[in-house]
This record gives sequence, structure tokens and C-alpha cells, in this order.
Amino acid sequence: MARRDTIHRPNPAAVALGVLWVVGGVILVAAGLMSLVPSLYALGAVALLAGALGLVAAFVPTTTLSFWTELVPGALMLAFGMAVVRFPTLEVPTVQLLAAVVLLALGLVRLGAAREFLAAWRPLLFAGLVSLFLGLVLLTDVVPASLAGVAFLLGCDLLVGGIVVVRTAGR
Repeated sequence: MARRDTIHRPNPAAVALGVLWVVGGVILVAAGLMSLVPSLYALGAVALLAGALGLVAAFVPTTTLSFWTELVPGALMLAFGMAVVRFPTLEVPTVQLLAAVVLLALGLVRLGAAREFLAAWRPLLFAGLVSLFLGLVLLTDVVPASLAGVAFLLGCDLLVGGIVVVRTAGR
């Protein structure tokens, strides 16, 4: 039987961040299935919230990952959300390009984190590959350009990222 002081407990801040990312991902996936205007506002609001939470998590000393691994994705998502909310008349290809850049950068950061954190390398590698794949899908126009598609793919990435944060919270 393991001693009580050797049991790894999940970090509550990381678990809360992961759960909120999962909720945001579900909202974006659902918004991607709705009409254009709700998708735009849901996309901007969830990106703002996810980015702000990522920035807060970067400065909390008890979070699981390193400062840069949480700061860079949070800042990118916050900047993307600010652009979408501030300029709601952006054309769909512009929003798609911004989302692709954010997803590609998130994927690279997560792949770097997989090399850095050996205890959680598999979930981080998976999340990084998913982000890179979704970013390339948006960048290469594999799917027709639509705001609902962008919201759906960003929602999928937030779902995967949230699940990975919750899974790696105790490592």
C-alpha cells in the first residue's frame, strides 16, 4: 500500500483549466453546427476565455507544464479571440488563416512540451499532432472555407487540449 504522502494528487488549477477547455470545445463544436453569426461570437468568446485562462495558468506556480508551454498557447488564443471579437466583419478566409496559424503554433509548442515532460509525453505528442493536423487542414483548404468549419476544428482542438491537460494534471 502506498504511503499517503507519496500519492500524486491532481493539480486543481490544471484540472479546472482542462475542464473549462473541454466545455469551450463542446461549445465551439456545437456552434460550428449552427448559423454564421452565433458561430462567430461563440468562436471569439471561447477563444478569449481559453486564452485568458491559459495566461492565468502560466503564472500559477503549481500548474503542471512549464511557463512557456502555457503562456504561448494562451497568448495566441487570446490574440485570436480579440481579433475575431474586435473585427466581426473579417472575411472567412482571414479567420481561417488566423486559426490555422494559431493551431500550427499550438501544435509546435505541444510537441516541444512532449520532449520536455517525459512523464506526459504521449498525451502531449497526441495533442501536438492533432493541432498540427487541424492547422494544416485549415491552411491547405482541404475543407471548404466556412466559419462553422473553423469553429468546429478549433473546438476539436480545445477538446483534445482540455482532455490532455486533465490527464497530465497529476504528473
